[in-house]
Amino acid sequence: MSSRITLNGSPLSGSVSSSLVATNSFHSSVIADLPAGSTLQLQFAGMIGIATLAGDAYLSVVRLQ
Repeated sequence: MSSRITLNGSPLSGSVSSSLVATNSFHSSVIADLPAGSTLQLQFAGMIGIATLAGDAYLSVVRLQ
């Protein structure tokens, strides 16, 4: 299973975090230029079976000048 961030529907380079064994967290840190009006999504991908989200999922965006 893996997690990833998509930017306007395409995986954001460097944001894919994967594990071959059971895990309870995924972490990723990416710096990217985001055009005005962009859409970000946090996704689980490549699942075979069932994934249960126990708790919260967070996606933080910080604007750098």
